[in-house]
Amino acid sequence: MRLALLVGLCLAGAAAHAQSFRTYLASYGIDTNPCSVTAPCRLLPAALNAVADGGDIWMLDSANFNGGTVNIPKSVSIQAIPGQVGSLVAVAGAPAVSISTGGVTIRLRNLAFTRNATNPGTYAIEMTAGLSLSVEDSAFTNFVSYAVYPHDFNGRVSVKNTTFTHNSDYAMFGQNGPIMTVMGSHFIQSGGVAALGTASSTTVLTVSDCTFAGSNAAVAVDSEIGTATVKAAVNHSRLENGEYGVYIRGVGPASVALSDVMITGNTHGVFQDSGTVLSAGNNQIVGNGTDVAGTMTTAPLR
Repeated sequence: MRLALLVGLCLAGAAAHAQSFRTYLASYGIDTNPCSVTAPCRLLPAALNAVADGGDIWMLDSANFNGGTVNIPKSVSIQAIPGQVGSLVAVAGAPAVSISTGGVTIRLRNLAFTRNATNPGTYAIEMTAGLSLSVEDSAFTNFVSYAVYPHDFNGRVSVKNTTFTHNSDYAMFGQNGPIMTVMGSHFIQSGGVAALGTASSTTVLTVSDCTFAGSNAAVAVDSEIGTATVKAAVNHSRLENGEYGVYIRGVGPASVALSDVMITGNTHGVFQDSGTVLSAGNNQIVGNGTDVAGTMTTAPLR
């Protein structure tokens, strides 16, 4: 009995150490491989199974690395190596990536997201739990639903140096709780970013050093019930040639603060249905069909 117990413990220890800090994917990989650099796997779920919590997954060449929704249940960094692009496709009425595990930290870099043309999916990334998600140096193209959809949790989502093109709905849509930051990114002929409250929660959006060109609404803020607080700040950005530069309404507390923002060429520059629009200075809202519909309050940010 003691020998059997000892063998069992040894086997359990071996299994615990079976996962690798770094696993690899390649177009020539095989999912029964150990996902090592010399024997990479083919699809992202296999690499996720093989990588340790908090580890890295590297894509060694340019290819598509999913066959359906990829559920990410652990903290991990996923990136294509420099010079390559890792593609993830939303297919069959589902998101390309789903994150629904509490406490995880996910980092995505140098990835390209799109929908399958003949059997399209919904979102690029849907996140309903977790500590944080960061997306950097990536591209989102041709989504009809939201590209990045964090909702109903209180984690942080950041997007940096990323391009959104030809997404017909909002490119990034945060609802009921997430704290979102968008930096140095471009929205070209694409929906913009939105923060929405439909349940008791506080949703926060910060946009810095971004360009929006041809968006139905570049930045939208909407608090639909009295117990939902929605706050946005837009800094050093251009919102141009769309339907709305900034759209805000609020049954509950809703506010957007603008600082060093150019809003031009839109049908409506700033459209305040309700809520509060704060001008922190150095904003240029000119050349729109209607520059400001509503009231802007001069209130320097502190």
